[in-house]
Amino acid sequence: MGNDKEFEAGSTGRNPLGTDISAEEVRDLAEKFIYSRYIVGKEQNQKFLHNLKMPEYLALHIVREYVKDLPEDNRKMYLNVLSEKLELPINETSHVAEALKNRGYVTWTFDGKGNGGTYLNITQRGLDMLADNEKRVDKFTKKVVNRFGLDRMLQFMEMSSELSRIMKDEREETESGESDGKA
Repeated sequence: MGNDKEFEAGSTGRNPLGTDISAEEVRDLAEKFIYSRYIVGKEQNQKFLHNLKMPEYLALHIVREYVKDLPEDNRKMYLNVLSEKLELPINETSHVAEALKNRGYVTWTFDGKGNGGTYLNITQRGLDMLADNEKRVDKFTKKVVNRFGLDRMLQFMEMSSELSRIMKDEREETESGESDGKA
């Protein structure tokens, strides 16, 4: 595909997808793909994540994994470390921490008088929720793999990862071009 001509809006004929569709149809396909990923993610969020937003759920996993091997009297994860691992600004990470605290999944404590930073620790309720959720996700995943087929699932996962990498590269290239005034 690397030798194909650039596919421009309004053109028809062979394109980088190797199909005979117009640029508008490609755009429509991309929009449907993004929308379907959003809807599926939203539905899974409702069913599997106990109505947590994805960053909240990921944060809970990250905190659990981070503190599990620490000495019991020092099981804490500083908010700035969580922020780095989530790749979110500290103010957004604070909102995530607040939501988890309000549900009783973590404690959020000041170190010293507050000048040493704030840290999180997962509660038993948070551990229980994750354990319950992992059982449900495992059961769901086994059913999906049995219906779809293991080989097809592995192929799909590989292709999905490749597509994500390509989309990320293209997005970064587009953003770089826009900041250079090339777009």
